Amino acid sequence: MRGKKNAVFTQRYGPWALIAGASKGIGAAFAEELASRGVHLVLVARKRADLEKFAKAVSVRFGVTTVTVVQDLAASEAARRLMRELKRREIGLVVYNAALSFHGSFSDGTLDEQEELFTVNCRTPLALLRDAASRMTGRGRGGVILMSSLAGLQGGPFLSQYAASKAFLTALAEGLWYEYRPKGVHILACIAGATATPGFLETQLKRGMNRLVPVSRPRAVAKAALAALGKKGSVVSGGWNKLGAFFMSRFLSRRARVRLMGSLMRKE
Repeated sequence: MRGKKNAVFTQRYGPWALIAGASKGIGAAFAEELASRGVHLVLVARKRADLEKFAKAVSVRFGVTTVTVVQDLAASEAARRLMRELKRREIGLVVYNAALSFHGSFSDGTLDEQEELFTVNCRTPLALLRDAASRMTGRGRGGVILMSSLAGLQGGPFLSQYAASKAFLTALAEGLWYEYRPKGVHILACIAGATATPGFLETQLKRGMNRLVPVSRPRAVAKAALAALGKKGSVVSGGWNKLGAFFMSRFLSRRARVRLMGSLMRKE
């Protein structure tokens, strides 16, 4: 039964998937989950050693072909380089997991830092999605998953640029889900909460944020996204995250939500 499901999945979203931000955390979880379904992988990340080590391990474990692309997604040529990968192979699924985040007052960050965040979080995925959706439309099948965040469901004081970028991705995916669904192309925003990624473990756990909010596992996030793909335009991963998002949207005004986020982030 599992083999049949994998074959159906690969027929719709294979034979290749491209994952940006692939060597660790949620991106790595997507890679392993897709490889377990027989999908070949184009893995994109910034650090060559980590990326190549991970790609080799996935290939050996699951018997799929992996191709590595070492690329800083803040670079001006990043989107064009990833588009070339879309042209070279029949990529049926794109997962954009890369993101930058700056914690602090808006005036603390330099304009260069803020523009870099905008490029990685918004400009590059927008260009990649546009090209991918066009190619997938021609084949009448495919999917794109944009990793978003609960932080983007309202303004996020002391994390404003990041929250705004994630709000952009969520709104973009939800709108395009409706536009592209009749064409056989499925667009999804996966709205994740706190997740036990290397970056989170290095920073947030030291500050105690894990005591205030539930922490998801990367594999659970990837599974939730893949299960929702083709069914809706956005999904909140994790039961506690769903409950929290529902409670905040139903019982708190937008202003109260912003104040709550500000209180939590100020404690950081």
